[in-house]
Amino acid sequence: MCTLLSTTVELPSLLLLLVVVLLLASSTASSASVHNHLPANFKTPDVSKMNVSQEEYDRMHKIYFKRNPSLSMHTIPVIVKNVRGEPVRLAVSLHQLPPGDELKLLKVTLRLMVRSNGILRLINARSRATNELLPLEAPHGPRWADIDLTHVVVPDNDRHKRTLLLVADCEDCIHAGQQDPLLEPVLTVLAERPRQKRSIDANTACEKDNHRKRCCRVPLEIVLKDVGFNFIIAPYKFDAGYCQGRCPPRFNVASHHALLQGLLWKIDHNRVPRPCCAPHILQDLEFLHLDEEDPSKLKVSSWTNMTVLECGCS
Repeated sequence: MCTLLSTTVELPSLLLLLVVVLLLASSTASSASVHNHLPANFKTPDVSKMNVSQEEYDRMHKIYFKRNPSLSMHTIPVIVKNVRGEPVRLAVSLHQLPPGDELKLLKVTLRLMVRSNGILRLINARSRATNELLPLEAPHGPRWADIDLTHVVVPDNDRHKRTLLLVADCEDCIHAGQQDPLLEPVLTVLAERPRQKRSIDANTACEKDNHRKRCCRVPLEIVLKDVGFNFIIAPYKFDAGYCQGRCPPRFNVASHHALLQGLLWKIDHNRVPRPCCAPHILQDLEFLHLDEEDPSKLKVSSWTNMTVLECGCS
């Protein structure tokens, strides 16, 4: 059986595939901040130098959302208690999150201006115990830091009743923003409106009772952070899909050549191999990511052939 990206695919192989796709993408700029494709000489942005202002963050998200209308960003204010001689305390009331029945939460990020290195403690609101230690890093001076809290907020079914409490183990490592509202900490929430799946997805999607195991599309959710792409701001994850299954003669052929190859294989297995189950229709995917040349800027790029929509025998 010939299979593309079988269910036993290892993470390094998947990462290598994604890197190859990125490096081979051609470049055509459409504007100063939006690019149709990644340049062939694309270099991975250095996230440790990331220092994107809230103004730039909002501006580029607006551009990204215009091109991806199903997505939206919501900001929730952070209450800061900054008393001289005491650690900085942060509180976020999650009842302000968008309703889960209207929007699907994808990514939750705490953005704050970090002045110096330190540790931010995520506190359990009931027991007051420390649930998690979050490093604050400013190796090159004051900078905007993005702290991913998706794993804390999204899985919590009672999140709308919660308040996030965070305490810094330093007196002056976080800018509270009292003198400048543009420097105030903020919680940003990336959300998606429920939408119907493309009808094209159903054409070759694997069915639960696919006992014959014929060529079909299998969902493959990729969390970009998990494969090392932490320079990507949005999307947080996407369904890349992959193709798997047998290709008997005349079944879901992608071309006349595949039809003939299948018929020849039926006559003489030794003459030609059976057609392979492979992507037939792919779709580009747009990303909002850190500019590889300027760590204070964001960029929107459309990367080619990132999502499998349909599979076929070829």
